[in-house]
Amino acid sequence: MIWDLSSQQREDEELKDLLNRNNIEVLSIPVNCREHLNPLEGLFNQHYMVLLEREFQSWYSDIVLERLGGGGTDDNSAVVVDLRLSLLKPAHARWLVKSHETVINQPELITQSIELTGILKTLSEI
Repeated sequence: MIWDLSSQQREDEELKDLLNRNNIEVLSIPVNCREHLNPLEGLFNQHYMVLLEREFQSWYSDIVLERLGGGGTDDNSAVVVDLRLSLLKPAHARWLVKSHETVINQPELITQSIELTGILKTLSEI
């Protein structure tokens, strides 16, 4: 397991014992270096976040277009979009599922993310 050296992880003896009992080896990396050394922080997570962002933008623009097209606003007035969490949470859950379904069908993203970190090359040289 790869994690950064946050104080919470360094000081949690119970967690360390649990990992040791389950034969999980931990590789600690310096704080703020995760995006350079954690394989999924690169291409894979970046792609996932882009998909989520597109879902939000599509949802938001659909609401704006619907309100503008309905003639309910003047051309010069602002369109107000309700961003209460009670409305966003169910929509966000749908976006997560849709993004996950897209990413899960692209296993090459994981391979490419691991290759970008150079971890495989380093391990092959050991």
